[in-house]
Amino acid sequence: MNNSSVYTGFWFSFILYSIPWMISKETINVIRVKYDTLKVELGERGRRMWAAAEAQSLGYGGVAAVSKATVIAESTIRIGRREMATSPAGDI
Repeated sequence: MNNSSVYTGFWFSFILYSIPWMISKETINVIRVKYDTLKVELGERGRRMWAAAEAQSLGYGGVAAVSKATVIAESTIRIGRREMATSPAGDI
């Protein structure tokens, strides 16, 4: 392996991991509007499960984005994700 391929690999890794993989402000605002509409109809578990499903649909960064939009703690959203993973489909 020559020095140029090592150099190229370094920069590729540097760029890949330094790009801010963020959810857009528009998406966060859409989540906020959805949550404001639904929150009065949902109980604690329903809000937690909705937030977890919304975060999962966004992929990487989803938990932080949903937390920012809804002011639901990231730990609560993660609990909801665990509950979704372990609950039978009809129990959610």
